[in-house]
Amino acid sequence: NNAAGAVSTQDGAAFVDLDAVPDDGLSFADGLKFLLSDKAESLRNLLESEVDNIVDIVTRQIIRQGVNEAVIALSPPRPPSLPIFGDIFPATPKLDEVPLPILLPPTNGNTASVGMLTLKEFSN
Repeated sequence: NNAAGAVSTQDGAAFVDLDAVPDDGLSFADGLKFLLSDKAESLRNLLESEVDNIVDIVTRQIIRQGVNEAVIALSPPRPPSLPIFGDIFPATPKLDEVPLPILLPPTNGNTASVGMLTLKEFSN
């Protein structure tokens, strides 16, 4: 493909297939070596924000899945109802809707703070 320096030409016309990997293309080891070299500083600067976004998205997804599994595992079962009286016990609160003190990271030069957030609010 054109990014790796290979362009297919046919009768004076050029066609670039960005999904195809050329036979003489850049190997993973060579690409990694180039990315870590001094020549690729501008490329690393461009990729830095993308990597930050990817890490943020993947971390949030892992936290959401973990919180959901923890809420299901830690939620107490509902007490059984009595045949004559029916449901006399109040409904147990959902664990993901109970506000908890959560340490929040510092922002804009301020110190870290403690916020009262539900697990849903924290994971979102």
